[in-house]
Amino acid sequence: MLAFVIGGGVAGGIGALYVSYVGVLCPGELTVSLSVNLLVMVFLGGVGSLRGVLVGAAAFTALPEILRMAPTWRMVIYGLLLLVIVIRAPDGLEGLMRRASSRRRRPASSGA
Repeated sequence: MLAFVIGGGVAGGIGALYVSYVGVLCPGELTVSLSVNLLVMVFLGGVGSLRGVLVGAAAFTALPEILRMAPTWRMVIYGLLLLVIVIRAPDGLEGLMRRASSRRRRPASSGA
């Protein structure tokens, strides 16, 4: 319950800052696609850590810009990449990075 209260307070504070930045806020600016984009950022990076959410936000922001070179296939490639990440790494990019670092740190086992 405390997490919801803190989350609501932070969201309200950020909303107040956003309105002061924009000047006027219309309901049309806060669409469902904005909420979906935020959820994709969280799930892409990994739900369990702040670093994962930050990595997901950076990847979600950079990916459309990288795929701008293929405007016809951009959304198809974007969707396929998201699908592959969700299927192959259910814990997000953070989980992939964690597994890769643990593989690098694990010493090679000797066959003795």
